[in-house]
This record gives sequence, structure tokens and C-alpha cells, in this order.
Amino acid sequence: MNIRPPDLNKEDAVFWKDFNGELVEFSTRLAWETLRSMWYSIIWFPQGIPCYSFSMWLLVKEKLKTRDKLKAWDIGTSQTLNASCALCNVQQDSHDHLFCECPFSIRVWSLVDQFITVQIASYKWREILSLLNGVANRRMARVVVTKLLLSAFVYFIWLEINARMFKSERINPDQVFNIIFSNVRLKLMSMKFKDSQQVRELKQRWNI
Repeated sequence: MNIRPPDLNKEDAVFWKDFNGELVEFSTRLAWETLRSMWYSIIWFPQGIPCYSFSMWLLVKEKLKTRDKLKAWDIGTSQTLNASCALCNVQQDSHDHLFCECPFSIRVWSLVDQFITVQIASYKWREILSLLNGVANRRMARVVVTKLLLSAFVYFIWLEINARMFKSERINPDQVFNIIFSNVRLKLMSMKFKDSQQVRELKQRWNI
């Protein structure tokens, strides 16, 4: 009863409903732009380091083996398994806590953020992805550096967690940042950029 009868005086047209719930005229290009993940170019890019990108992909898919997940899976010992964050030992471990709320990772990010030239006024990973989405496809040096720093940040935070859990080894946030800085700097030293004022400033800042 709620379906309108077709108007035989008008030609048929193909529409589809996008993720915002709006009916738009169909095109394969628009369909592809809408269906593909908004974060793919933030994670997978030519200058990326594979192990860093893989960690970023796991974070976005929320597949990192954080302790809240392990506690839920380990039914037999779920009452005794420590689910607190391995970095701060205060709050329950989770993806959002690890990259939004943990004082350890917030401290590391505050140091990393000093070398990011794309304006990101957030330390929450979901918001960072959303803010980067608009510029992620650009091949500008500052965008590439930002994506490298973000993926390195995720990788070495996760590496530190595993070192604490399985090797009983630990370092402080400043040391984690120094490792991130050194590794990203080495990657930048191996890359070629077109000469520009922005690139010269970047090289000076990274001592390249």
C-alpha cells in the first residue's frame, strides 16, 4: 500500500541508497568510492613499511589480541586472567583504551604529534583516521610522513605490550618515541622527494 505506482510517462532511472541513507543516481565510480574502506590509503601506500601497515590493519579491524578479547575467549580461566592494560595496569585493556585513554600511549602520541605536519587535533585513533581520510591520497611529503608516523606508533606500542607480557621487558614512553623517531627517520633517508620549501624544512627537522 505504501509503494507508489510507476509513472509510465517517465523513463526509468537507476538509484541506490548510499551509507548516509540518501538515494543518489547510480554510477560505478560512486559505488566504488562508497564501498571501499575509507582507511585503505592511510594503511596501504607505496612508502609504507609492511609490518607497520599490518599492525594498523589489525587495529582498524579491531583484531589485535588485546586482553579484553583474550579474557572473553579463555572461558575456563576467565575469572583469573588479568584483563588490565599491560602499559598502565589500571584500566581494562581494549583497542579504544590502548589508543585513546592509556596514559602511556597518550604520552608517546604527544611526542609523535610534534613531528606531524598534518593538523590532527585528536589522540583517538578513530578520529585520526577520519581526519586523515581527506588527504590520505595526496603524495605530499607531509602526508607520507604522517602516515608513516601513525603506523609506526601503532606498531611499537603493540610491540611494547608484547615485550611486557611475554618477555617481562619494559621501556618508558620517551624511549618508545625515540625508537619510532629513529625508524621513521631511517625510512625517510631512503626515500626521494621532489625539491620544495616544504621538503627542505622536513629534512632539516628530521636532520636528513
